[in-house]
Amino acid sequence: MKKIWLLFFLIIFIVGCETPPNSNSDLNQPFGDEGLVLTVESIRQTQGQQFGEAPENTFYLLIDMTIENTSDNRKTITTSLMFELFGDEGGTYQVDNFILSETDLQTMDTTLDPNESRNGTLPFIVSEADTEWELMFAPDVFTGQIYSIHFDLDDFES
Repeated sequence: MKKIWLLFFLIIFIVGCETPPNSNSDLNQPFGDEGLVLTVESIRQTQGQQFGEAPENTFYLLIDMTIENTSDNRKTITTSLMFELFGDEGGTYQVDNFILSETDLQTMDTTLDPNESRNGTLPFIVSEADTEWELMFAPDVFTGQIYSIHFDLDDFES
């Protein structure tokens, strides 16, 4: 039964991805809707001293953010369904929360009460070939609305 529900949500997400995203290319500027507002605060890369060594020709890309529930209802944040990263060289990356398990960084997976927010990190393992990325954010998989933020190496923290 779980597989049927997972397939259902995956189909809804894929169909929803055909909706043109609303773009916002500025860091530290809130964006989103459907009761969830996201602010990307910093983007950084590491070869992984605290995470273990990154696989060959890759690095860890960490996106620090705040997500706020602006609705009157509880909202569940499920990063594996709500976020996806696309690289300029064709790479497609999923959130890899396993990376955070050995650190004190906080995952974004949670349930937020109305007007509650959470700070955390979205971790990805990305190819060194990519130099620009588009983070896609689908706050509600049922509406098909997708928001995105574009960034490149110049946006990384030093």
